[in-house]
Amino acid sequence: MDAQELDAIARILYPDLSWRGQRLLTTPLAEGLNVPARTARRWKAGDVQVSPTLSDLLCAAVSVADELDLSHQPRQTRIALRMADVIRALRGQLICQGNLLRRLESNQAAGGRSTLPAEGTNRNALD
Repeated sequence: MDAQELDAIARILYPDLSWRGQRLLTTPLAEGLNVPARTARRWKAGDVQVSPTLSDLLCAAVSVADELDLSHQPRQTRIALRMADVIRALRGQLICQGNLLRRLESNQAAGGRSTLPAEGTNRNALD
């Protein structure tokens, strides 16, 4: 990962951070990865390469940047921990959707009646 890629990733992950009119990129990124700010500055300068593990983490974080919402999280929020929160939330949604699909499939196999409540129906009354 080169300096331009790192800069682009930081802009995606932290779109709204600035201080005195200057974009803050290396410090929040360093804090999010739990590395010294000096290390992030060395990455940006091209003096050292980002490790493959951190590079993979950053690429994965970019794919869920909107859900991470890092620029609105408390300072020093770890990217990996925030990703775990997002994954847990998405997993819960998927489990809920999966249960609904299984319920629909079993009812269709049993006689075709849909278990989805009609609009305006009290959902608790159907359970």
